[in-house]
Amino acid sequence: MSANRFGPVAAGLVGLLLWASVFWSGPLVNDVGWQLWIGRQMNGGASLYGDILEVNPPLWFWIGAGIERLSSVTGMAGERWLALAFLAYAVLSLLLTLRLIDERREQWAAALALALCLFLTSPYAHLQREQFLLMSVLPYVALAARRAEGRPVPRALAFAVGLVAAPGLALKHHFLIFPALIEGWLIWRRKRVDVRPEHIGLVGAALAYAAAVLLFAPSYLGTMLPVIQAGYHGYNPSLWTLLFQPGIVVALFALVAALLGRERLGTLGEAAAVGTTAFALVFIVQGKNFHYQAIPALGLALLTLLVLLLAKENGSGRLVAGVGVLASLMVPLKAGQARYDQFFQEAVRDLRPGEGVTMISPSQALSWPAVYERGLRWDQRTMGLWMVLSPWAAEKERSGDPRMVALGTAVRREMAAEIACKRPSMVVVDRFYDENAPGGDVLSWFMAEPRFRAALGGYREVAPVAVLRRFVPLRATPGACVPGDLEAITNPLP
Repeated sequence: MSANRFGPVAAGLVGLLLWASVFWSGPLVNDVGWQLWIGRQMNGGASLYGDILEVNPPLWFWIGAGIERLSSVTGMAGERWLALAFLAYAVLSLLLTLRLIDERREQWAAALALALCLFLTSPYAHLQREQFLLMSVLPYVALAARRAEGRPVPRALAFAVGLVAAPGLALKHHFLIFPALIEGWLIWRRKRVDVRPEHIGLVGAALAYAAAVLLFAPSYLGTMLPVIQAGYHGYNPSLWTLLFQPGIVVALFALVAALLGRERLGTLGEAAAVGTTAFALVFIVQGKNFHYQAIPALGLALLTLLVLLLAKENGSGRLVAGVGVLASLMVPLKAGQARYDQFFQEAVRDLRPGEGVTMISPSQALSWPAVYERGLRWDQRTMGLWMVLSPWAAEKERSGDPRMVALGTAVRREMAAEIACKRPSMVVVDRFYDENAPGGDVLSWFMAEPRFRAALGGYREVAPVAVLRRFVPLRATPGACVPGDLEAITNPLP
C-alpha cells in the first residue's frame, strides 16, 4: 500500500469496524429474517418457488441457506454470520476501490461515502441486499473512472472487480440499469467500444448464474413470474411519492451539485453521478417506495457530494453538496423504524416454538422477523399476502378483470386450506388494511369465500391485540380441508 493511500484506507477500515460493532446486535429487519428463515427451510428440504413463494430470484436465498448451514454447524446465530459476511465484503470493496483511485480527495470521499451510507441505513435496513449491492458496485465505479481517464489497470484487478460486482447486480434484473448506463457513459467519454476483463468477469458470472437458475430453480420462471406479473403492482405509489423518498432526495441534490460544480467534479465524481442516476432510475422502475431500495442511489450520491465537498475551490456546486450531505443525515429519521412486529409479538406471546401461526395481512413486516426469532411454524408459502392488493383494487374499481377475480379467489382458498388442513395454533387477522379491502373489512372479504368461512368456523375469536384480531382452534370442521387448494395461488390464471 502506498503512503498516499494509508490515511483513507485506515479511516475506511476503522469506519467499517465501528459500523460492524455498533450494529452487531441488529436491528434484525423483516427481509433479513425472511431470507434466513428461507435458508433454514431449504436446508430442511423445502423447495423455493414451490413450498415457498418469493418475488426475488434465488441467489439471495441460496446465500441464506449457506449462512444458516454455518449457523447450524457452529451454533452462532445466522444473523451474526451474515453480519460478518457483510463486513468482509465491505472491506474487500473498500480495498479494491481505493486501489483504483490515485487522487487523495477521491480516496477520502470513497472511504467516507461507504462507511457513512452503511451507518445511515443500518438503523432501518441493516444487512439488506441493497447494502450488499452498494459494496459490490463501488469498485466498478472507481474502475470506470480510471478507464475514462485512460489510466492502465492490471487485467487481474479488472477481472476481480467484475466478479465482485456480479453477485450484487444478479440480485434483481432491475440492477442491470447500472452497468448499462456506466458503459454508455464510458463509450461517450472514450469514443470507442471494447471488451475488457471486467466484462468477462461479469458476463461469465451472469452465465453461470443463469445456468444455475435453469437447473436448480426453473420454477422461478415458470411458476413465480406469472404471479408477480399478475399481483405485485398493488404496492405501487405515484411517481411524485417516489421522488420524495429521502434517499432519492439526496440523490437529486447530488445530481444538481454535480451539474453546478462539474469543473471540480473530477472523473470519479462524474462516474458516481452516472451511477447515482442509474440507481435512482432503478428505484423508480421498481416503483415500490421501499426505503431500503434507495440505498445504492444514496451511497453513490454521497460519493458524488463528498468529492465536491472536499474540493478546495468554493462555488455553488460545493454549497449544494454541503446541503446534500446534511440532508443525508435525515435519512434514518425519515425512513422509519426497523421493526413493525411489536403487536404481533404480543399477540402470539403464548405460542411456543414449533407451534403454527397464520397471518391474514398484505403486510410483510407485521409478523417478521418475529416468526424467525421465535421459531414459530409458518405454513404460508409467502412472507405476506402482497398479491391480494391488486384484486382488492380491481374489485373496488369494478374492473371485472377475470384474472384479478381468479387471483382473489385463489388467495382466499389457499388461506382456507392452510387453516383447515394444517390447523395452526393461532390465526391472526390484520385490521390495519381494512380501508384497502373492498367493503372496508379484511376479514369480511375473506369470509365471502365459503371455503374460508368453513375453515375459520373451526376457530373461536379471543381478545384482540391493537389492530390484530386473534382466533384459536375450537374444533375441526369436517370437509373444510381441501388439499388441492394448498397451491391455489400458483394455479394458472385465466
